[in-house]
Amino acid sequence: MPAWREVLVSVADLAAARALWVHQFGFEVTFDKEGPDERLADIFGLHPEEIVAQLGLRSPGAEHGMLHFVQFYKPGPPVRENAASID
Repeated sequence: MPAWREVLVSVADLAAARALWVHQFGFEVTFDKEGPDERLADIFGLHPEEIVAQLGLRSPGAEHGMLHFVQFYKPGPPVRENAASID
């Protein structure tokens, strides 16, 4: 069975995502980037300046799979307003 490579998650607060996934769940940081990203902006059809920061995480010791968090300058509305983390 082929392994998954990457899941991209848009977040409103990258520091909060880091606190949860790194400090609470113990994920490892694979990259931490602040500032524009032309490649990613091109994929989304955005201006590079609309990408504020990115964070890559993986489960400790994992060879495959990464969570790729992106904080946008002007985030869109939530997919599910007022959703709880356990929904």
